[in-house]
Amino acid sequence: MSVDRRSFLIGAGSLITASFVRDVTAFVADTKSPLLVVPEVAAKTIYYEQVEDHWRLHLGQPQFEIPEPQLLIENLRWHGHQLDTQQQIDAICDTEGWTEEELFQPLDGYEWETQWEHNLNPEALAFQYLSDHGIFPAQVAIIIASTPDRALPADRGGGSANDGDQGIDVARC
Repeated sequence: MSVDRRSFLIGAGSLITASFVRDVTAFVADTKSPLLVVPEVAAKTIYYEQVEDHWRLHLGQPQFEIPEPQLLIENLRWHGHQLDTQQQIDAICDTEGWTEEELFQPLDGYEWETQWEHNLNPEALAFQYLSDHGIFPAQVAIIIASTPDRALPADRGGGSANDGDQGIDVARC
């Protein structure tokens, strides 16, 4: 007995039961929409704005003013250093030639602006998030049409970003 694709996918002992297919078919016929699981609350919101001839994406609310500088110890923790115990603090001070007081001083202006611009501002966070989830830069899966409230249909390159069960909202600034 030959096994075709339909009998492999649908039927007794297969991946999808025939009753499930009937239920989905009835749902789609009644609602005129696909059966998709939509998260109740998006895990992340990506805001977009048009600037001259391009779009800017922001992860979370756009923030245009640079906040007060982080303390050096906060910045080191952000970069993955474990500085929870006095031994860990003493070890990094010995390695880098810092005093403990220097760890609790704000970063200098240039160093903080560089950190903010490249790692911490909402645009950098959006880039990092999309890169980590295989959406950007190889292919941008969020396509913003010229009218902000309208997305392009899938056959014209439209799409949405979805990280498993974590939804991503797209909102205009």
